[in-house]
Amino acid sequence: VRKRGNGTAVYPKVAFNVKFDKKIPLLGMPKNKRWCFLANFRDRTEIRNAVSFRMGQMADGLEWTPESQFADVVLNGKHEGLYQITEKINTGKNRVNIDEFGADSADFNIGYLLELDSYYDESWKFRTALNGWPVNIKSPDEELCDSSFLDYISTFYNEFESCLENGAFKSASERYYDMNSFIDYGLVQSLTNNGEFFNIYSVFCYRKKDGKFYAGPLWDFDYRTFNDAGGPLFTDGIWYRYLVHDADFVSSVKSRWESYRSKLDPYIFNYIDSISSVISRSAHVDETIYPFSKYMPEFQNGDETLSFEDAVIKMKTVLGDRIAYMDEIIGEW
Repeated sequence: VRKRGNGTAVYPKVAFNVKFDKKIPLLGMPKNKRWCFLANFRDRTEIRNAVSFRMGQMADGLEWTPESQFADVVLNGKHEGLYQITEKINTGKNRVNIDEFGADSADFNIGYLLELDSYYDESWKFRTALNGWPVNIKSPDEELCDSSFLDYISTFYNEFESCLENGAFKSASERYYDMNSFIDYGLVQSLTNNGEFFNIYSVFCYRKKDGKFYAGPLWDFDYRTFNDAGGPLFTDGIWYRYLVHDADFVSSVKSRWESYRSKLDPYIFNYIDSISSVISRSAHVDETIYPFSKYMPEFQNGDETLSFEDAVIKMKTVLGDRIAYMDEIIGEW
């Protein structure tokens, strides 16, 4: 058991990772050694991450989005509060399933997992040549990396970014990225209005053996989400600032939004009602352990003074208005 998080690591409700000595199924989720216990300390509703993950699981273009379950956690005899126990982003058959670079790999033409994140805190990392975006190598493990492997990854990634910069969109989609995953990833980021996405935190992509980058998995939606029905769409974020100038990409976004949007209502609102009902009692107990009135000046979710129930109602209202806003904006493209 070890503490996890960057910005969240200093809060009194501690998020942590658990690694078992062998792979086990946990609360009905597929077996693995590694699990995250998310505190959701900055989230009055406690369900921002869960709802965002569910929206990702509804998107056909995203190959894997973490599953999660809620539980009251007792650690060393102490009730720590309500936690979201979730699959950790790592590679493997039940997680990000890629043909991963390993000690017996004959060459570099194989899968790897990247995280664009401004904390920029992995051992192997680089900044992109054109924009200086921070790219962390999450997999393979650091002991399998060396300067040659770093050069290989950074060169291929920079070729992708250069392709976008130069407007070579057909080459980009044929050679460097999977359009469907990038569209669906962007749609979920837009629906949640995720501020972390625009400031480049927890933005994942991975390369498969077929040689293309796939967007995802989704991660980190507990903060600065579901709080504004207007504002920017994903078109202002990293790769998308280029892709919106590709007529084929925009046409595909419009088509996929129409299909995906038809799944959302009423399903996602019923899901919010269901999951908030399940955790309601625990959420109220959690508030007595970690009172929002003591910590709320630091937060910006906009629901710090609300009750749990009213915060959930606000979340649903904002999401409904956001869907209508995206209908209008995407319809005008």
